[in-house]
Amino acid sequence: MARRAPRAVLGGTFDHLHAGHRALLTAAFERAEVVGIGLTTEAFLAGRPRKLGRVAPYAERERELRRTLERLFPRRAYQILPLKDRWGTLLEPSTGMLVASPETLPVGREANRRRRARGLPPVRLVEVATVLGEDLLPISSTRIRGGLIDGEGHRLRPLQIGLGTSNPVKHAGVRRALDRLLPRVRYQLTAVDPPPGKPQPWGLAEGTRGADARAAAALPGQEYGLGVEATLLTLPGRRDALDVHVVTVTDALGGLSRGLSPGFPVPSASAPSRQGTRTLEETVHALGAPSRVGRSPGGALGYLTRGALSREEFIACAVEAAFVPRLARRSDRLPRVREVPLSSPPTMRRRGPRPSR
Repeated sequence: MARRAPRAVLGGTFDHLHAGHRALLTAAFERAEVVGIGLTTEAFLAGRPRKLGRVAPYAERERELRRTLERLFPRRAYQILPLKDRWGTLLEPSTGMLVASPETLPVGREANRRRRARGLPPVRLVEVATVLGEDLLPISSTRIRGGLIDGEGHRLRPLQIGLGTSNPVKHAGVRRALDRLLPRVRYQLTAVDPPPGKPQPWGLAEGTRGADARAAAALPGQEYGLGVEATLLTLPGRRDALDVHVVTVTDALGGLSRGLSPGFPVPSASAPSRQGTRTLEETVHALGAPSRVGRSPGGALGYLTRGALSREEFIACAVEAAFVPRLARRSDRLPRVREVPLSSPPTMRRRGPRPSR
């Protein structure tokens, strides 16, 4: 690591001090000789969107922060300053580095624009990735205050997941994936049927729109919303179609990711025409499958292979693929800390409400 900077700053509420806070503090102390910590005041918090639950008073948060600093970073130099606005000491000439979460990094970018306008050099921006809990959602003070997790990200209450379908085969596939992805997490899966879409989507675009719509319909009131949509693909130079599943995973904090299942060729004798209106279920039924085979164990795939393969397992694969970005972050396979090039354009931010720091 390069030589430490003279001074770095960071800011936050530091309520229910948790693993995400410790990651920010560690990054700052590793990169600077002196760390300035802006601690939000009650007056500043009063002017911001209301947080879920009671935020501890300033004095209580300061005591807990000092205890943590003395325990984790003994004999290191630091200052705790009341943070009365979003800037703190960012606009002062002596500040040279900001350590920030992805949610607060835009404040640093705006501070650099203001510094340049005043003839000051920009501060170096160090981004620390959000720390995920065992439910693969960000650890935040808001979720701790709500009694959902503890400060290490362990679940205290069942995870609430909405699934945009009542199809029992899709439910079984999703449960199969969740049991493998979240082995220590209790969860409750709730079915939400969205408005009817196309009887038989064709192509990734239609399949993705369907999965997105199902996930969006399932999300309100839940922590995760999942959508599973089967669609048919045609390959270049081929007349037969591949049956695949698109899975969309959204969360209440604005995250969104997608995954695809393996695809299998629909037997040409039963493959529906793109211009036709028959669904895959109807075309397999024409071969002798029982009615509503798509809702029977194994689905059409199970029927065609006499149970050697199942639709549930293909759906589970798609769900697991959609969770890969979260798994990679949770397992520390992606860089946790990075210095943001000052000339780089703003990166994509998570959509929706920001987790409380």
